Formats: sequence, structure tokens, C-alpha cells
Amino acid sequence: MVRTSPRGALASALLGLTVVVAGCADPIASPDNALGPAFAKGAPPAPLAPPKQYVVIYNDGASDLAEPGSASGAKIGQMTYVNGAVFANVDNPAALADDPNVRSVTENILSYPTASYPTGATYFARDWQWDMQQIKADQVPESVQGQNARVCIIDSGIDRFHQDLAGKVVAEASFVDLAHGYPGPGASPAQLDSNGHGSHVSGTVTTNGIGVAPVAPRASLMAAKVFPATGGASLAAIWDAIAWCTSNNADVINMSLGGTVTKPFSAGTQAARDEYVRQIQAARANGTVVVVAAGNDNKVIDPSQAYEVWPAQIEGTVTVGATQPFVTTFPFVTSAPSAGYDTRAGYSEFGADVDIWAPGGAAFINRVQSNIISVCSSSRADGGCVGGKLYTSESGTSMASPHVAGVAALITSRSTVPRGLARTQAIENCLYASGDLITIQVGANSNTRPRLNALKAATQACAGI
Repeated sequence: MVRTSPRGALASALLGLTVVVAGCADPIASPDNALGPAFAKGAPPAPLAPPKQYVVIYNDGASDLAEPGSASGAKIGQMTYVNGAVFANVDNPAALADDPNVRSVTENILSYPTASYPTGATYFARDWQWDMQQIKADQVPESVQGQNARVCIIDSGIDRFHQDLAGKVVAEASFVDLAHGYPGPGASPAQLDSNGHGSHVSGTVTTNGIGVAPVAPRASLMAAKVFPATGGASLAAIWDAIAWCTSNNADVINMSLGGTVTKPFSAGTQAARDEYVRQIQAARANGTVVVVAAGNDNKVIDPSQAYEVWPAQIEGTVTVGATQPFVTTFPFVTSAPSAGYDTRAGYSEFGADVDIWAPGGAAFINRVQSNIISVCSSSRADGGCVGGKLYTSESGTSMASPHVAGVAALITSRSTVPRGLARTQAIENCLYASGDLITIQVGANSNTRPRLNALKAATQACAGI
């Protein structure tokens, strides 16, 4: 969590083959561009990876360990971008931790996508992208649309063959195999998004403007695949993906994923948390803003609770909660954004450790246009995006997070300072300072935080940018 937050014009874009101006558009010409079914919310997070898997991080300068010292076990994967490896069937992790070459040993906890709620399917029609109008992305000047900004999506991959993402992906890597170990000979190509989550997230950040208008039309994408078609991503995969994004000079990382960890922490869990912090801080020191989803379990996240949500409560992240339109009639854009969209989505985490709010969609309204419209991956394993179904409607903090990542790309595109921690902090602070303060109250819990404003972030003066 970034503790420096205040805490307490896209003129036109193509929609199908027609032009969207100031949020008013004609429907796409062909029913072949129908929305696919929304991808169902993922299974509840499991607390741990398969038994007896351990992430071993070596000390800086130490050599790779072929075997885990005096502890029994076998190495099942080398962490290429982090100086470490994954070992299986380790009977004595304490003995492994005693090795002088080892920094930490921790059980390989799984995280899951903060996935969306299904709401059905329909055709892409006018005024469905209320989210872009709510944050005023459609008013951002053409000169500040994410030029030269690289956004690294740590997720299920990106369908780089989709008409709205073609040419957008400038780097890709896979950190996943079918057994959820890391890495392995069964690693899927990074461009095959068999889950669909990563492509939907990516289409909020940037597109070619054919079917959906994005936050940052001129930004580029990096695909770090950590999720298979179903199931979770191990810590090893996530940490190595963060380091890969960092080493390849991503300007922004988006992680629409997470899991809950119970307190008090064991020594191994504390070691895992410490390593998470180390990876996030290394990214920030390199000039990378790390944006994450708050979570979809409708619970408070703050230091007083008997649990933590990772990475939402890891220091150094920009943690995003989800808002929704409170009106139930369509079109939603007829209401003034300041009056009609500052309601917390009922699924969203809330509390002191939410840094900023952004549109995530209203899962309770049985209308696809109440949610977030974005790309539907043609490689989705459930077949939901075949037969010309190119877009899908989803909701969740997963959908809110890339709005903030996209605005971070807008700020990056106008930054004139060198890469490094100072630039990272300046972009983070600009996200907060340019937001419109709103108060979210759930029972006795009340917090005032900024709601994302793309226009202000792209145009107003921000210190250090």
C-alpha cells in the first residue's frame, strides 16, 4: 500500500466501423460482434499450493542450489528473473532455510484472479462504456494518451490476435504450467489466453479502438502469463513475473489477482510477505507503478483485521476498489457522473487499505451494459468467445484496477523525469491528487479516498512529473 496517498481528451474512438464522439455512438454494424458470455467468478482462493512445495530465494550473489542441502526434496523449477527456485517434497524446510546461500524459504501460496460476476450476453450497443465517461477518459487530449508507456499485465495472458489488441503487445512471457508448479515443460504460450481474464483486463487499458474505447489508446502492453485456463497462480510465478516486468522496464504493472492470508503469520508466511514487499519495492525503485485489485469478497481491509489480502495490502501497491452505477435504468450515462457513479460495488473490498476507487461494474443489475465491456479472448477454454463473439461484459475489482493502470500510463506519457523511485512516487501521488474525493461508508466503516479522474490526471499540474 502506498502510504503517500491523501488517504483521509479522447476526442473520438472507433466502435466497430463507426465513430464514437463524446460518448454517443451508433451500434456496431454486424451482430457477429455480439458480446460473449461473461466469465464466471473464479473458485474461492485456496490457502496453499500443492503440499510440500517451497519457494527458495537465494541471497544476492549466491549460486543456484541443485539440491536443497540437508533437507530432502527435488527442484521442480528455476525462477529465472528472481534468484530462486521451487522445490517439491521437502521434508525439512527448516534445514533448507539454514543453508548460508538461502535468504528465505516459504510455502508456495496460490493467488486467484479477482474474477468477474456473470451477467449474461447481448450486443455491443451505444453508451455502454459508462466507465470511460465516468472517469472522463473520452475527454483526455490526444497528446497525452499513453504514448511510450508500457503496461505489464500479470494475469492469464493476452489474446494478441484479437482485432482490438493486435499490435499492442510488445513483450510476452509465460510463468505457468498445468500442474501449477513453476516453470515447467508444459508452459502455455503467453499469447494464448485460455482463461479470458487477462485479455478483458488488457482491453480496458488500451485497444485499437475498434470495438471498445480504452483508457490509454496509445499505450503498449506486456503480457506476463501466470494463470492457466482454471486455477490459481503460485507465488513463484507471480514474483518472477513482477521481476520480468521490472527488468523489461514496464512503466506500470497491473495485477488483478489476490488471495487471503490469515493472521497471525507463521514464520514462513512472514517470509513470503517480506519477499512480496521486496519484489514490489524493487519494481517501484526501477520506475514501475504497481496497481492491484482490492478484492471481491465485500470485506474490510485494514491493519486491524485478522487477515490480509495479498497483494492488495502489500506496501508499495496502488490498491483499487470498485464503484458502480446506482441507477437501474439504461442508459446509465444520462446521470451526471459525480452524482451517479460514486457508489461502492457491493462485492468490493473497502476500508483504510483501499487507495483509490474506479469503475468495476454493478453485478446486481442484470444488464451487461451495467458492467465493464472489454475484449473476449478467442482462446478461452470454455468456448465462450467463438463464433464472432469478440467482447464480453464483466464486473469486479479486476475490472476497476486496469482503469487506474491506464491512467498511470497517461501520466507516464507526460512525465519528463528519469525512471526511478522519485518518478514512481510522483505518478502515484498524481493519481491520488487528481482524483475526486468521495466518501465510502459501509456500516460504521467510513473512508474518504479519491475516485479516478483521467482528465485531471492527464492535464493538471502534479509535482515531480
